[in-house]
Amino acid sequence: MRRPPLRTVVLGISLLLVACSQGISLQEYYSQMSDIAQTQKKQTDDLQATSEEEITAATDEATQVQLIQKFFEDNLAVAKTALTQVQDISPPSEVEEAHEKFLQAFEDLVAALDDASASIESASTGAEISTVITDVGPKIEGASAKFDAACADLETVATDNSVKAGLDCGGS
Repeated sequence: MRRPPLRTVVLGISLLLVACSQGISLQEYYSQMSDIAQTQKKQTDDLQATSEEEITAATDEATQVQLIQKFFEDNLAVAKTALTQVQDISPPSEVEEAHEKFLQAFEDLVAALDDASASIESASTGAEISTVITDVGPKIEGASAKFDAACADLETVATDNSVKAGLDCGGS
């Protein structure tokens, strides 16, 4: 059996490496981003529904405080997981700039949520939690607004390239 010449093998490997380094398509990028967004939304919605029921059913303030703290901690974990998944995506060139802007906004939002969760964790009464929420609320709202704007920019890139984004930016 005759072996192929070395230059043919090298050329084949080079072509394979170039093909693999092209990354994902714009459609695949938005498909991955949409999957992350939908999973995060479902998990957050489920946490909200469960937490509201549990907090309402709690009969004493200490239990309510613990449940509120757990709610913030669990929401932070969901956001961190989604952020890690977004960080792991290598965007195609058409969306690279918008992706980086979105990633920065997402990191800022997670940092604001992390600060809020840490502050709420140190609260021991409902009044203290209310004070923390009043204090951190504007920071979270500002980070959320930047996140929504960066998400809308991603949707614009998708629309400009005739791709369905499915990100539900600013959605409830």
